[in-house]
Amino acid sequence: MADARRLRDEALRLEAAAAEGRRDWLAAERALAALAAADPGDADSAVRLAAQRRAHAPLVFARDRMLWLAGPDGADERLLTDAVPAAWPTWSPDRGRVAFTSPEPGGGGIALYVVDVDGTGLTRLAGNLRPYAGPVWSPDGTRIAFAAEGGWADRANQTAPDPPGVRVVEVATGRIVDVSGGRVRDALYPSWSPAGDRLAFVSRDPDSGGGFDPTAPGAGWSDAEAPPGEVYVATLATGAIANVSQGRVRNPWRAAWSPTDDRVLVYTRDPGMSYDRDRARVVLLDARTGALTTVPTGGERITMPVWAPDGARIAYVAGEGTVMVHDLGGGAQSVPLDTMISRFLAWSPDGSALVAVAEGAGRPSFLVPLPADPGTRPGTPVEEPLPLTLEHDVDRRQAGAPQWGPTYPIAPPGPPSVAGTGLDPA
Repeated sequence: MADARRLRDEALRLEAAAAEGRRDWLAAERALAALAAADPGDADSAVRLAAQRRAHAPLVFARDRMLWLAGPDGADERLLTDAVPAAWPTWSPDRGRVAFTSPEPGGGGIALYVVDVDGTGLTRLAGNLRPYAGPVWSPDGTRIAFAAEGGWADRANQTAPDPPGVRVVEVATGRIVDVSGGRVRDALYPSWSPAGDRLAFVSRDPDSGGGFDPTAPGAGWSDAEAPPGEVYVATLATGAIANVSQGRVRNPWRAAWSPTDDRVLVYTRDPGMSYDRDRARVVLLDARTGALTTVPTGGERITMPVWAPDGARIAYVAGEGTVMVHDLGGGAQSVPLDTMISRFLAWSPDGSALVAVAEGAGRPSFLVPLPADPGTRPGTPVEEPLPLTLEHDVDRRQAGAPQWGPTYPIAPPGPPSVAGTGLDPA
């Protein structure tokens, strides 16, 4: 058995070396991850895997409406697809596919596409998506959630328009499920629970957007009867929708479910405030108990926070050029960059670094290293932020900001059994 394990490990090392030689960093990472999983005590493999992820795990982004991959240092750039115009790219959990949106020909709305990481398998999955946000993969990578406009798109022989709201599409079959079903006004920004059994989303205050009421004259909303903005959780197996904010969160704007537990991060925006940076309130809602916790942000003008892969931290941009990393167990790290950066932050796949994305063409983005231990005392010195050149589309409606790691990364499968029995710990 020891010889079999030794041969397996040697095969993985050769596979990793061959992939590195042809600069196929995703394949190299998979082999190194399998090697590290096979022997958790192998410090050399763990260090090599961490270094490979930091230096080479590719970002996906849109530039000139084409989809690109590049390393975090801007190297190894390659075109993924230019078959249709691309925006809002997002990694699948296993980073084997990319979902993105694309404007339909002739101004016919926005469509959802997926493409394999080698550029093959381009597939249109749905139409009539809302702008200003990208598709959201389920944790198992089998479904994608999105916010849809109302209308007749992708349906035949309708007698009434579909309401706008949250939809889920099965990637393998293209089957679409209407989650909000017109029951919630202006349902937007869906976010998956870690188990993939529920979706959180927000509804907008009547002053901040429209919605649909199938009973109103002309199939529109009556503002006098419209419900206030709230945060909802839909249970997909039953179709039940629960209001978890209960009027306690003023003007919820976006929701983002923790990748590890039942906390839902809610970012607020008062009507009439600027799109990017507001003196926003940030709260955490427990999706099961409804418990509400305020995240202290110091009254800064901040962007929508993003979860770290470990679920222990969030990061956002404060002011015009400071990256803030909050350890939700206590403490925060401030990284001033001394230049204007955008509202987009991208975590590395292992949570060891962030990319702070440039505000526009000609400005640098930055690679921001972070302490390896999420409990590290705030202010602990780390490497200096590294300026990067990552040209991407900055159109607010059809953005192409880089994404480094998926929201819900799938752990690589363990190595195959070498003995074929239940006694084999591998």
